[in-house]
Amino acid sequence: MKAKASSRKSRLVEVLLLSAAFLSLLGTSLYFLLRPKGEATYADVLRKGELVYRLSLEEEKTLNLDVDHGTMVISVKDKGIAVLSSPCLHRYCVSQGYKTKAGESILCAPEGVAIYLRAKSEVTEVDL
Repeated sequence: MKAKASSRKSRLVEVLLLSAAFLSLLGTSLYFLLRPKGEATYADVLRKGELVYRLSLEEEKTLNLDVDHGTMVISVKDKGIAVLSSPCLHRYCVSQGYKTKAGESILCAPEGVAIYLRAKSEVTEVDL
């Protein structure tokens, strides 16, 4: 009886160690796959899933984007992009401030707007 109990415990320990190793490897892999990839040079502005603007972050500019409930003001400054004002209720998109890293994004679900920052190697053409 003791031999069976000991065998079960050692099997359980093996399973737990293998599970911990697997989860550690998975977490490390996800970190390296999903982390921001350096400085962004462009931003894609999408409204309801369609590309509205592809902007260079090299030149300062302010854009007024017509959305469902009014106008959203988007600013490009110091190689970053931000939503300065939005007619949405909670204005979470405004509170995010300027984003500068490739892979980052600014989302405004109520107005259907998404801004994705891209590295130079990811972009082929620029609108503004």
